[in-house]
Amino acid sequence: MLSDDRSLTLSLNQVYPDRLVLRIQVLVYLLLAGLLSLLMLFQYANGMYGTVLAEMLVIPALLMGVGYLLIRRETTGQNLVHSLLVGLLAAALLWNLPDYPQLNLYLLLIVPLVASLVLPLQPAAILTAAVWLIMTVLLLVSVNVAEALRYSLWFMLFAGSVFSFAWLSLSHGLNMLSLSLTDPLSGAYNSKHFPHVLEREAACSEVTGQDVSLIAIVLDDYQHLTDLYPHQEMSQFLPRLTSRIRQLIRGEDDIFRLREDLLVLVLPNCGEEGAVVLNERISRRLEEQNWEPMSELSISVTAVTLQIEESATELSQRLMKLLQKKRHTTLQMSAFSG
Repeated sequence: MLSDDRSLTLSLNQVYPDRLVLRIQVLVYLLLAGLLSLLMLFQYANGMYGTVLAEMLVIPALLMGVGYLLIRRETTGQNLVHSLLVGLLAAALLWNLPDYPQLNLYLLLIVPLVASLVLPLQPAAILTAAVWLIMTVLLLVSVNVAEALRYSLWFMLFAGSVFSFAWLSLSHGLNMLSLSLTDPLSGAYNSKHFPHVLEREAACSEVTGQDVSLIAIVLDDYQHLTDLYPHQEMSQFLPRLTSRIRQLIRGEDDIFRLREDLLVLVLPNCGEEGAVVLNERISRRLEEQNWEPMSELSISVTAVTLQIEESATELSQRLMKLLQKKRHTTLQMSAFSG
């Protein structure tokens, strides 16, 4: 289930690739500009010149917004542009509402629909509520009370249906996306998602010059633990382990379960010294933790940092080789001591 905070900030960008969302938003604005152009021809032919003049301001703004989205493909700052465009559309329709209430009421139904497609649900709902409030006041002034309340109720029911459907669709899509990226036993990200995140962080490191480190956490006695303890206790232990590790790292760090006994942390903006310090802290804290009914937890922790001109694949391979070497050394020491 989604937390309340996440449900309020749901948007298409969280569920679908940014490129697909960009195409949807551009298509919405182009269709809206085309619809308004046809509507203006009808209004001009019927002598509604004031309405035409108000809507003429919206079409160039929509086309400029499309150009902005295509040129600046970064998602940062786009919510402000979307809010301005939807707000301008609503303002033009509200301006003409007292003169042609029924016609502009039907057109105002476009506002919650467009807002839910281009904005996160929370700001889209706030914007729609503001439009509904202004619309109700204007209707009370321009038409009789019964008709104003009837139009207001229509708009409120339609907007509620739009946002309910958007919330259900986006939350379902986000849950499905989360399941496809998450290991069901531990709650950490799965091995399929690991290469993509590491590749992204390595590319960011190349651009910004910031370090990227990996920390591997190996459960030395995992096979012995699965033989000794029933499945129910192991299924409770793994989420506890993941939760404890998350408490020891930063919010921007990610944790992945690559094998049954191997967890890997991806640490953006973390140099070699920071990785070594975190390495020691994780090792000490996890071994000090009470893991009842398990008597003790034996782990091996290893850290590596991305080097100059090293790719994400090479970094991952270096970590695995280091783990193999460390495991081989441990086995040799065990055999020697035995």
